[in-house]
Amino acid sequence: MISIVVSTYQPIFLENLKKNLEQTIKIEYEIIAIENKGEMGICKAYNIGAEKAKFPYLCFVHEDIAFKTINWPEPLMKKFETDLTTGVIGIGGSKYKSLSPSGLLSGLKELDPIHIVQHSKHKKNEYVNYLYQSFEEVVCLDGVFLFTKKEIWMKNKFDESTFNNFHCYDLDFSFNIGLSKKVLVTNKVLLEHLSMGSYNKSWIDETIKFHNKWKLLLPKGKINRKTQMKVEWNNKITFLLRMLNFKYPLIKLFGIGLNYGFIKFFSVIKGLTVIKVIVFGHTKNILWTQR
Repeated sequence: MISIVVSTYQPIFLENLKKNLEQTIKIEYEIIAIENKGEMGICKAYNIGAEKAKFPYLCFVHEDIAFKTINWPEPLMKKFETDLTTGVIGIGGSKYKSLSPSGLLSGLKELDPIHIVQHSKHKKNEYVNYLYQSFEEVVCLDGVFLFTKKEIWMKNKFDESTFNNFHCYDLDFSFNIGLSKKVLVTNKVLLEHLSMGSYNKSWIDETIKFHNKWKLLLPKGKINRKTQMKVEWNNKITFLLRMLNFKYPLIKLFGIGLNYGFIKFFSVIKGLTVIKVIVFGHTKNILWTQR
C-alpha cells in the first residue's frame, strides 16, 4: 500500500527507522533506501527510489526521524480517497512564500503550521503544534516528510536538473504540485526529527535558484499588506546577513538587496537598512580578511 523512500548515508539511522516503521505501520509497506553519501542530490535519489516503488502511495522521509503516531498512514490515505484535490501532505509548511529569497518558514506562527517534535543543539526537544485543524492548506512544505501518490509524483518529479544538492527540493516539489492540487499540512501524524537543517553556502545558492525559477509566481499566499511587508523585508535582511557570513561579493549582495521585491515592497527606512547591511557588512568582512 505504501512505499517509504529514503536517501540514506548513516546506517544506524536507517536501521532505527526500519525498526520504528515496523512498530508504527499496520498495513503492507516497503522501504526503498537509496544509499547516497553525496554522490547525487536528493532530487535524483528520490526520483530513483520513487521509480522503483510498487505501491500507490509514496512517502519521502529523512532517515533521522521516529514516528510517534501508530498507523500514521491511515488518515493520510483516507484524505486522498475522500478529497481528490489533495496533492501532497506534510507535517510542516508555510501559507506564504516571500518574493525575497528565504527559507521555508515566514517566521510568524500563524502562517507556519507545523506539528513535530524537533531536536536542537541549544535546547531540549520541543513539541510544536501550530495547526488549528486536522489539515490546513499551505503553499510549501518541509521535506522531512512528504506523503503523496505515485501517480502525482509521476507528473511532478523532483527537479534534479536544477537542484543537485540537498536543499529546496521540498519547496520546488510543493510548488509544482500546487499548480494543480492542494498542498496540505496535518497534525494527524507526529514524528520526532533528530537533527536541524543547515544554512550553509549551498543552501544559499539553491535558494537563489528556487527564487529565480519561480519568480513569476512569487510571492505566493494571501496575507494582508502590513504582514507581507514585514515578512518580505525581514526575509531579505536575514538572507543578506547569511550571504555576508560566506563573504559573497558586493555585486551579488546588491543583486539580492535591490531586486526580489525591493521596488514592489519599497520602504525608505527598510531600503536604507538593506543598503547599510550590505555596505557595512561587506566592509567589515574586507577589514577582517586584511587583519
